[in-house]
Amino acid sequence: MRRLGHAPNAQTFHSMVTGYAAVGGKYIEVTELWGEMKSLAYNTSMKFDQELLDSVLYTFVRGGFFSRANEVLEMIEKAKMFIDKYKYRTLFLKYHKTLHKGKAPKFQTESQHKKREAALAFKNWIGLC
Repeated sequence: MRRLGHAPNAQTFHSMVTGYAAVGGKYIEVTELWGEMKSLAYNTSMKFDQELLDSVLYTFVRGGFFSRANEVLEMIEKAKMFIDKYKYRTLFLKYHKTLHKGKAPKFQTESQHKKREAALAFKNWIGLC
């Protein structure tokens, strides 16, 4: 697409995110798309619509990528868009009900600690903490 001189827009990214979500389990690809989306938004001041950010957030929550989900939440809240917390609460309870329920383990790597903190921040945002 870029070789032909066309720049991707929000609809292009929405189609790709929807396609990866439909295939199932393609969360890493959506993470890569999110990186491209952020760089394009920063470099070209491209605006994303609520539907695109909602589908990206849904995919990240379903896949358990809570640090990325928190990044999307920040972008949505900065743009003052509507977020259906009930939808994400039910999604979290469906797929990650037992995630980080007890005390933190005594021995954790730094990456495990960051993942736990991101999940707890998201859990707090949806009102489960």
